[in-house]
Amino acid sequence: MPMKQPEQKTIDELLKQMGGLADEIIELSEDGHYRDRLINLYDRADTVFGAVNIKRVLDVYESDKKALMGSAKHYQKRAEEAEKKLQQVIPEVGSFEVNNAAWKLHDMLTEYGPLNGHQFNNLKGCFYEALKVCLQPGLAGKTG
Repeated sequence: MPMKQPEQKTIDELLKQMGGLADEIIELSEDGHYRDRLINLYDRADTVFGAVNIKRVLDVYESDKKALMGSAKHYQKRAEEAEKKLQQVIPEVGSFEVNNAAWKLHDMLTEYGPLNGHQFNNLKGCFYEALKVCLQPGLAGKTG
């Protein structure tokens, strides 16, 4: 009849046990008065920090790390694709189209009073940022 293997703890339980044992060993080591207790804790540590448990923890770590890296790469790729599409749609800030639109904005803003060159240049940058938002893929050509 094969020997029954003890039930394995979950990774969370194992990590909690490892952390608690390590904390207790550190605390008692600093005190220096609990030699017998420390020997007992180190005996437990041989099992808790054994190769099988360490391998389980490392496997979970590697699995999580790969999942996170894959997810990060996926979102970075999506962001790069969106930026590329956005750049294809939006003309440069110094382009004829943006300049004409900025002058149209200027004309409308100065309908009731003058606007100096410095104010206009500041508004041109603000206008360009607003233009980028309204020309994002999926929004261009739609009316609200």
